[in-house]
Amino acid sequence: MMQDEISSQHDSRFEDHKGSGRQRPMKVLALGLGRTGTKSLNAALCQLGFRPYDFMDRVELGHLPLWTKALHWKFKGEGHSFGLQQFDQLTSDFDAILDTPCCLFIDELMAAYPEAKVILNTRDVEGWHKSMMATVFRFFEGPSWRILRYTDTMAAEVCDFDRALWFYFCNGETGDKAKQAFMEHNNYVRKVVPPERLLEFQPQDGWKPLCRFLNLPEPKTSYPMRNDSGATQAAVEEFWKRCVRRSIMKITMSVIGISAFVYGARWMLRARV
Repeated sequence: MMQDEISSQHDSRFEDHKGSGRQRPMKVLALGLGRTGTKSLNAALCQLGFRPYDFMDRVELGHLPLWTKALHWKFKGEGHSFGLQQFDQLTSDFDAILDTPCCLFIDELMAAYPEAKVILNTRDVEGWHKSMMATVFRFFEGPSWRILRYTDTMAAEVCDFDRALWFYFCNGETGDKAKQAFMEHNNYVRKVVPPERLLEFQPQDGWKPLCRFLNLPEPKTSYPMRNDSGATQAAVEEFWKRCVRRSIMKITMSVIGISAFVYGARWMLRARV
């Protein structure tokens, strides 16, 4: 992927997006990359009484174009700066942050929320890479997605975000470069977060270290295990179907509109003869 393919077109929604002020204090920053048990951690945090802001929230709330612009600012120095005000605008109703692209804003999030505790959700690099190859790295690159980018707004937003994210993270490469970027990311978190503020965590660790770190009682139920590769693929396929349905509806309405216009024009021409 060439750098000039990464577009940073103006999106007035970033400047126009108005937050209502922070409703909940930010308490948890989960700065591990996706495919490291983020869905399980999301479910666990919900069970402990938090309200996490994860990737699907960014999709459903229409925030992806804003995060795409934030990536352009962070990695290319283009456009609007991104700090406490912007984080608060997007996450005012949430008290925990996890998953991409938020996890790439390590320094910015730590500066914005110095009282928040940091979780480095992680796994072994080979397991992470295998999971990425089976899911994220193979999505949004097929010919159907390239078509949907021009027929469905949400598909375009997700595809543009996905391309920018992985270009900046690992130059769009899915082999050893991605593995190296994964390890460098984790090492940077370990380097800059004070030990007393950091918990390195994997789902198999269970409730005990997580609850001890957050000063909360352990639930009686088992730690939630969510989102294997099959579940992720099913979720993406369902999203794809929704995009296709919207595209068909849009194309159908366009055809009907054009047909009605042509019919009306022909009728008017005949009426004038």
